[in-house]
Amino acid sequence: MSVPHVDYGFMVNPWIGAIAFSFSIMVILGTHEMGHYLVARRNGVDATLPYFIPAPFILGTMGAVINIRSFIPSKNSAIELGLSGPLAGMLVAIPITIAGVMMSPIVPITIFGESSMFLGEPLIFKFIAESLVTVTEGNSLYLHPVAFAGWAGIFVTMLNLIPMGQLDGGHIARAVLGPINHRYLSFIVAVSLFGIGIFTWAGWSLWGVIGIYLAYRGHPGSMDEITPIDRKHWIMVLVAIVLFVISTMIVPIKIG
Repeated sequence: MSVPHVDYGFMVNPWIGAIAFSFSIMVILGTHEMGHYLVARRNGVDATLPYFIPAPFILGTMGAVINIRSFIPSKNSAIELGLSGPLAGMLVAIPITIAGVMMSPIVPITIFGESSMFLGEPLIFKFIAESLVTVTEGNSLYLHPVAFAGWAGIFVTMLNLIPMGQLDGGHIARAVLGPINHRYLSFIVAVSLFGIGIFTWAGWSLWGVIGIYLAYRGHPGSMDEITPIDRKHWIMVLVAIVLFVISTMIVPIKIG
């Protein structure tokens, strides 16, 4: 993303943007997984420190992961574990997005060619952008690499909060719904994503296929399935729903 900024005169050196993007996205993803790690340790769950998975496509990484090597003690613990990563990541993604938007130039739409990439606007990103800059008709916000990292962090938050399998949203759904309803929901969400992908963004169809696999694998649940969810953790469930809503975008990426 840095090279076009240099070509248009918005940036002196592409390495500046590349380093800024890489640092920003690693901070967001690393914070997401550290949130999981710290909450896991607090709840007595054996978990590894986060590590990053490199990838050749535009983000340069498939994210950071931790391995959970023991059972989750209770439904309340599962909710904490599911929310901790997305919440921690979002709390870092928001200031990074703000900084990135403030560094992003406003340009005429005419500079974009047929192969240009346009990004979806989740509610939280739209609110930040419209609060900081005014984009008049015929113009567009040309995202700085740091702003793109913030957008990617919000996108990752949405993906992880999908209530399916053993995703973060899946942990929460399993605690709230129980094993049978969680499995049904996982399959319904997976099939829905596959269908949505046919009409909107093809990436959703891929997620649908992944989701069917995750639904088939199921979720091990927690050791204590008897103790009910308390008020504090119901509030956490609502926070997770709000995070999912404000980070959702039907068409994340559009070319041309």
